[in-house]
Amino acid sequence: MDRNARQRLIRRGLATAAGAVVVVVFAASWYFSNVLRDDLLVPTPFTPESTSVVTAVGTGRIILEPGPDAERDGVYGLLGPNGYGQVSNVLAITDTGVERGFRLFEGTIEVGDPVALDQYAYAGDPETAHGIDFREIRFSGDLGQHPAWVIDGDRDTWVIVVHGKGLEERRQA
Repeated sequence: MDRNARQRLIRRGLATAAGAVVVVVFAASWYFSNVLRDDLLVPTPFTPESTSVVTAVGTGRIILEPGPDAERDGVYGLLGPNGYGQVSNVLAITDTGVERGFRLFEGTIEVGDPVALDQYAYAGDPETAHGIDFREIRFSGDLGQHPAWVIDGDRDTWVIVVHGKGLEERRQA
């Protein structure tokens, strides 16, 4: 093999290696940009962890396994694997269960379902949850278009509710 042929072979090898490095750097950059996008920009809906199990359910009442969350007094949302409802104040606590008032909003909540209490207590939009007329708008911000609800009123008092990454706007009702 003469010297020119050897130099051409070395140049081809170096060009191939450089091309492979460019492809690897491009692929790695693409992969890590997707990781950053998924972690920082794409919201992941928040789902609370199940902290109790339904032991009985009837019209206007539900009994949950005893535990700190089930025994916490107040009005909360109740999220099950197939439904969403609302529990009201604790009515009775025994060794076997915590009885609370209950309203089912959507789907089903059945005996044996693992459930979690959340702070929202209502599902849907202001009209579905409270019978309050509203309209949906979009406004521009530094990060693009943002959805919002407007409820017309006759007072000078305003409320602006801002939610963070991963929270569905329908959970703000």
